[in-house]
Amino acid sequence: MALLLALQPHFPSLSVDDASKALSIPDLRAALGDFSSGRSYTARNGHHLASPDCPLPFSHIHAWHKLRIQQRSVQNPLSLRPAQTIQAVPPSPALPFGRANTVLISHESGELFSAESDKRYLVAQVRAILQPITDPSSPPLIYVEFFKFSSAHFVVVDDTRIVAPAPKIEMFVVHHHLRSNDRRLGGIVQLVPNSLLPLHDYTCCFTRSENNQPMLWRSAVVLSEQFGYSYQEFLGVKVDKAASSPKERQEARARIAKYYDVDLQTDATKISLPSWQHIPVPGADEAELPSNFQPIQYFRVFKVLVQLYEHALGSSYYFNLYCKKELVGSVAVFAREDNSPCKACAVRRENQSVVRGVITIPPAIINKIIVHHSATPSEKTLDNTVNQIAQSLTGQLEDLSGNVIAFAQGGNQAPAVSADQAISKMIRPAEVTLLSSALAEHAEDDKQPVHFFDWQRHVDLFPSGWKDESKPSAPK
Repeated sequence: MALLLALQPHFPSLSVDDASKALSIPDLRAALGDFSSGRSYTARNGHHLASPDCPLPFSHIHAWHKLRIQQRSVQNPLSLRPAQTIQAVPPSPALPFGRANTVLISHESGELFSAESDKRYLVAQVRAILQPITDPSSPPLIYVEFFKFSSAHFVVVDDTRIVAPAPKIEMFVVHHHLRSNDRRLGGIVQLVPNSLLPLHDYTCCFTRSENNQPMLWRSAVVLSEQFGYSYQEFLGVKVDKAASSPKERQEARARIAKYYDVDLQTDATKISLPSWQHIPVPGADEAELPSNFQPIQYFRVFKVLVQLYEHALGSSYYFNLYCKKELVGSVAVFAREDNSPCKACAVRRENQSVVRGVITIPPAIINKIIVHHSATPSEKTLDNTVNQIAQSLTGQLEDLSGNVIAFAQGGNQAPAVSADQAISKMIRPAEVTLLSSALAEHAEDDKQPVHFFDWQRHVDLFPSGWKDESKPSAPK
């Protein structure tokens, strides 16, 4: 990794106190004092031990608005990746809050991402890029404000605590790290190769925080020793490697199901069985099931397959599925803006790359739909149930601010969206399909995960089209 700073600083030869004012960092001198003392962050327990007027071994510093990082490709070490910029622009009338990029740094106070590595990482916001003016010259430093990962979401592997994404949303939850006076906790970090990773390039989404409310960080990559692309180890499961045996695979599936509080066997016992008698499930003699597995009769799990164009909106957005205004599930698309210099993004945009997601409709919601639509025995068919489920669902495309971009009513009886009210075909989902699967459970061990079989692709959920919510409705 190469760290690139312009030869001419944006703020050349500022006194430390002037720099503190120019960069809007009141505790800059104290932070530099702590760093110069040689006391580590953990030894200080994150506290400023240096006084606000402490003497320093230098009187002036250089400061920059930005630095660039360049790395070699993990796939091809002979190839250089495009340089990435990290900005640390102080507040000004044009930018009242400045522009400070967020990074992932290797830090002694951070969290573990893997039980196989003792490297700790945390999220930080770069507020200033500095270099003390000394003879001989000193290495560059950054002043950062720290975030901390939520303590509510972690797993323990081999007695090692590892930070984990929050269930269901698959995002890491972080908070601003605050001092006892409610000011953000900041400190000096030395810039060294392989210690810092720009989050705007390696992550999908990082939302703003107000009043220290939780922030969400969704990782697009997981750290390897070279900061390359890899899959994250999860609950002791290396998902990029095949299981060594069927038993190992079953045990891993059971841990994951427990982590996400998925218990379909129990769900199957809570349905109104008389209303589900028409739901077809192949018998054990009709399906190839694992040894000692038996079908769960009259019960199917319904899922929605969603395929969305990655660059439909030129930014990140969500597909939300609702049933009677109750949110069923979401699929998030994390995309860079159209003006991004990323060449890989440009290729995916040109090829209309698609993001795929699957939403499981909770069996309790399916049960309500089936019970509500009482019918004569002749009308109780799987096709009719599928249509009733589709008619109960609606879909919305929403931007990161929650603004509704497009709306669709499920089922083939929904009014068709007129051409002048329809969303562009480049924005509407590539596919939203209702699927279902039968389940089989182990005859003797109810702790084993269920086996899915007899998958069926049913209907396009939104055949009547997607309405552009930015357009006014036509007068009636």
